[in-house]
Amino acid sequence: MLKIFRKIRAQLLTQNKFSKYLLYAIGEIVLVVIGILIALSINNWNSERINRKQEKEYLSRLVVDLEKDLDNLQRTFTNFQQKLIVGKLVVDQLGENNSEFLLTTDAYRDALKRFNDKDEWTPPDQFGTKLLQVIIIIYLMKDE
Repeated sequence: MLKIFRKIRAQLLTQNKFSKYLLYAIGEIVLVVIGILIALSINNWNSERINRKQEKEYLSRLVVDLEKDLDNLQRTFTNFQQKLIVGKLVVDQLGENNSEFLLTTDAYRDALKRFNDKDEWTPPDQFGTKLLQVIIIIYLMKDE
């Protein structure tokens, strides 16, 4: 292919047809520009494809992280509900009607309903165990 272009160029120069040679040179420049534009569009297409692939990976990792966070929040919420029930039991054992204010809160009623409806957890029977759990709760909240 290059031999053909060289041959045409040489013929045009030897025959002193400068205008035809100029037209030929412009045509060659246009071909080079078109080739560069095609190469750039292929490169852009490939870059977009790679970016879409990375975006999908990031989004899938984000979904996994959010699911883990949701699971952790659910476990934390369950723990605090259990501690609320245990706290009421401890306060009740310290004296009569000390925990009446808890019965009026929605949080306590929701926690009690949840653990009564599902047999996921039973509050401890022994006072010492309950008291220890309350102390642990107070210690953990002290760090926050």
